[in-house]
Amino acid sequence: MKSIIYLILLLFVYNSSVAQQAIDESGKITVAIFNKTSEVSRQHGRLEIPVPPDFIVVGGGAVASKDGKGALLTASFPNEQLSSWVVASKDHQEPHPHKLQGYAIGLKVQGMTREQLRSFISVSRVVSQKANHPYTQARPVAGNVLIGGGFEVLWTGPGNLATASYPDRGAWRVKSKDHIVPDVAQIVAYAISIRPDLPVGRIRATINSGGSQPASHPQYIVNLPFGYAMTCGGGLASWAGEGSMLWQLKPTIDERTRVQSFTAGAKDHVRPSTGTVFSYVLGLKIE
Repeated sequence: MKSIIYLILLLFVYNSSVAQQAIDESGKITVAIFNKTSEVSRQHGRLEIPVPPDFIVVGGGAVASKDGKGALLTASFPNEQLSSWVVASKDHQEPHPHKLQGYAIGLKVQGMTREQLRSFISVSRVVSQKANHPYTQARPVAGNVLIGGGFEVLWTGPGNLATASYPDRGAWRVKSKDHIVPDVAQIVAYAISIRPDLPVGRIRATINSGGSQPASHPQYIVNLPFGYAMTCGGGLASWAGEGSMLWQLKPTIDERTRVQSFTAGAKDHVRPSTGTVFSYVLGLKIE
């Protein structure tokens, strides 16, 4: 009963809502997804989704718009204090005011305070060179296990749009591109990692992935294996022609089945282009 009252109070304190909660098979790891939606439709959206003070943010996502002219993602990353997840979106070439939806995944571990857990978690940040199609990757601190990541496109002109934010061979890789109109930009990669030997047990991490069939608006949902608690997810768009960019990176925990999943969605924009999208989901458990 106390936990239910606590969750209800959070709805008012943080102006964001707890959508779903999950625990790992040990019962020691708890994750919760907090969500927030823009109050007003804008051409360029930006949101910060906080987590409660006993949680550490380790992942998140955003949903822009695939309807009408559409809007695409330009950021999905943790703030410096690991207390919020920051997301951003924009329309491109053709006006499309939209409401941006943002998601933050919070993590806490039974038997550890937030301060203790925070001392085991590190964030690596790498900024790319300026390019029309910038890319880079961030690696975990030596000895740590990758549990999440994110990106921020640093655009200043017509716009540069995210095409990838995903785990790849132990690193977090990010990419973006200009579209129709040239625009040189940089992209920032974030890698979130944890020391595996916690005082309450040893961490085991997993990554699951899968890809869509070719389409103009490809989408794919990938499930986390049972026994793990979801910490983050990612997406990778690939295409032939003008390009396909990310508009959706969404974590979900089904309240009925308890299945934890991550959805990545991409789309062509203004000019037709067929592509695919790969979705990734990361999780932890204590052995």
